[in-house]
Amino acid sequence: MKIRNIQKFFGPPGTGKTTKLLDLVEQHLDDGVQPDRIAFISYSVKAATEAKNRAYASLGLGFDEMPYFCTSHAFCKRALAIGRVMSGEDIRDFLEEYSFNLTRTIRWIRNNRWIRCWRIHISN
Repeated sequence: MKIRNIQKFFGPPGTGKTTKLLDLVEQHLDDGVQPDRIAFISYSVKAATEAKNRAYASLGLGFDEMPYFCTSHAFCKRALAIGRVMSGEDIRDFLEEYSFNLTRTIRWIRNNRWIRCWRIHISN
């Protein structure tokens, strides 16, 4: 995949970043660029979803036509054709297989929820 032009826009909420980027998307579509060749990458799922919804409403694009309107993590997974990322159990199994010493702990976090954590001890 050859990247020809990268533009980055930063600013607080409500400053027109999404609107400006969707204007650029529209210009590229008018120039004949296929929607699946345009990336709209954001830091959050909420922002990516907002961009998709606006593109659907204003540009008439279907959600399946915008595979790269997503977060940076989702973009990397799609670009590298990664279907599944290691989960907590996978990581635990890997560490045990390669003889890392694991200690199970339970921590209290926000919203009165308990979570299970694994502490890794590496010996030299």
